Amino acid sequence: MAADVEIFLQNLIASGLATSDQISAAEARFKSPDSDTDQATTVAPELLAHELTRQGILTPFQRDKLLSGRRFKFVYDGQYVVQELIGSGGMATVYKAKNKQTGEMVALKVLSEEASMSIETNYRFDREVQASTKVNHRNIVSALDCRLSPEESFLVLEFVDGPTLDDYVGAKGPLPLKDAAEIMLQVSEGMSHAHAKRIVHRDLKPDNILRAADGTIKILDLGLARFDNNPRFGDRSDSLYRLTQLGVVLGTADFMAPEQSMDARSADFRSDIYSLGCTFWFLLTGETPFSRRTAMATMMAHQTEPLPDIKAKRKDIPPVLKSLIEQMMAKDTKDRPQSMEEVVEVLELYLGKRQPAPPPPPAKPFTKKSVKDVIPLPKNVAPPRQRMWVVWGIIIGSSLGMMGWYFDFATARTVENMTLSFTGGNVALSAIVVVSSGAIFGAMIGYILNEIA
Repeated sequence: MAADVEIFLQNLIASGLATSDQISAAEARFKSPDSDTDQATTVAPELLAHELTRQGILTPFQRDKLLSGRRFKFVYDGQYVVQELIGSGGMATVYKAKNKQTGEMVALKVLSEEASMSIETNYRFDREVQASTKVNHRNIVSALDCRLSPEESFLVLEFVDGPTLDDYVGAKGPLPLKDAAEIMLQVSEGMSHAHAKRIVHRDLKPDNILRAADGTIKILDLGLARFDNNPRFGDRSDSLYRLTQLGVVLGTADFMAPEQSMDARSADFRSDIYSLGCTFWFLLTGETPFSRRTAMATMMAHQTEPLPDIKAKRKDIPPVLKSLIEQMMAKDTKDRPQSMEEVVEVLELYLGKRQPAPPPPPAKPFTKKSVKDVIPLPKNVAPPRQRMWVVWGIIIGSSLGMMGWYFDFATARTVENMTLSFTGGNVALSAIVVVSSGAIFGAMIGYILNEIA
């Protein structure tokens, strides 16, 4: 017993979870008031641990780890104190942790020791860290801090107090249409932001989407993210680390686009749209559209089998949502919406958050109009037709004036005699006046004809 207590106290002090004064106060509870003998060293570790838990000094998770008798790392980077386990996988373990400096709760994702021995896993974790720090959107879990080193690698994320959509639907069943559409709208807005940063998620599914207590939706787990504009990120290439080698399947079969299951390198923004369509289907039905016994059979169904009619599962689905899901889950990427913005627009229209574009004004009936009515002309500029009649009037009038002077027409002779009387017999000037008079008269006739025409 003494040895067990000693090991427990050593691990407790080494963890930094409790001070010496706090430990002494907990021990004093088990000291007999009628004896001068210090009985603390004979107290069972379980009793001492439960007393510290009762006082709120230890969490149940911390207590159990300390009672296991094995060393466990509770504090990272001197400030993130592990509180409880959130989940674990082949690559990393996620803890709820407390920032000692701010008191804020965070999610601490720690790369496992076994996974750190794998080059591919290290690269995947590195990509998640870098992808998380590139995005900043209310619908994507925020990255707060990170460390990448041979000794330890961890990513500090915003803590979301709420279930995944997988757990949420599991507890609630198929969601009401408006609720499901609102969730999809928030996911689409978050992914639109990620796509703008040239990040393709490649593993969108209900288990990677959280619903906070206030209803805010948060996308997480960018471990399979692809940087669409840069096949070589830093000094590490996909081909070197084999994360996206031809034939290597990345993603989750029930929600994976057909082109992604054939070659993960071909996944682009539209692959995320397909996965989101599968997620929408799941929210409305509680099922996946192509679930089969094996992952390979499921992926083949995504590639070859027609999409089941969702109306058979959800009779109240309106045509707009049915059409949207069918387009999002089209086999050919060209038949899908070509951006998340298109998905956002449809969902906003359905939810009444966007007004439909007004119809174009009706076409005006065709009527025969003059050139000056159809084509506005600058002020003081005559229309083309008016210029034509005036010019021809000047030419014809000038010609008639010259002919009248030469052949001595009566009108021309009258103008000529008047000119000669005023100019003292200047014949040349009289000829100019006759011709000019004809030109002026012709211009006037041309203008009149234009107004009549």
